[in-house]
Amino acid sequence: QMSSNLLGSIDPDVVEAASRRFYPEQAEHIPFYSVNDNPEEEEKVGNYFDPLEPVEFYRINLPHLRQEGVMYFVTFRLADSMPGEKLNEWIKDRETWLRIHPAPHTSEQQQEYRKRFTAKIEHWLDQGSGSCILAMPECRKIVENALEHFDGERYELGEYVVASNHVHVIVSPKVGWELSDSLHSWKSFTAHAILKVEAASRRLLGDSKNRATTN
Repeated sequence: QMSSNLLGSIDPDVVEAASRRFYPEQAEHIPFYSVNDNPEEEEKVGNYFDPLEPVEFYRINLPHLRQEGVMYFVTFRLADSMPGEKLNEWIKDRETWLRIHPAPHTSEQQQEYRKRFTAKIEHWLDQGSGSCILAMPECRKIVENALEHFDGERYELGEYVVASNHVHVIVSPKVGWELSDSLHSWKSFTAHAILKVEAASRRLLGDSKNRATTN
């Protein structure tokens, strides 16, 4: 199923159709701006994935594609944004379903899987669970500063959103800089800096103790 989905994602007809829906007149060069748009500033340009250009497959944690010169939509979350009991329930249900429905899966089974597992976990992730420390102005500013720090040097930063327990970013790495390196830098720096914010640290420690007592 994973292989089928990956192959489908680079089907030229599918990619072209998606590109035209997003930006009908200029499917190859998609303009985007920094979070503080300024008409007087030079626009930054990012490209969609091109199935005709070289692509690399990475499978270290989550399978994904990489291609030089394109823009990515990235999401990273606080570790407690998914309740442990919910995640354990999801894993057990998924293992049972896969045991009953071994691959290869029919289109109907693929739809059922997405509804029961992909959609469900996305729904849970959108419930605002956990410490939600990124809602604190000091913590939110730490993340914003980290995202903007190497903008124009290691990557071109597009729009981003810092929510209470997760972050969305549109980013286009510059030649010679890996997306994974920037992600590691963002997460490592912000994690250490946020722990130095007293109110955030107290909330994290309090949530940790409450979870230990509950479990």
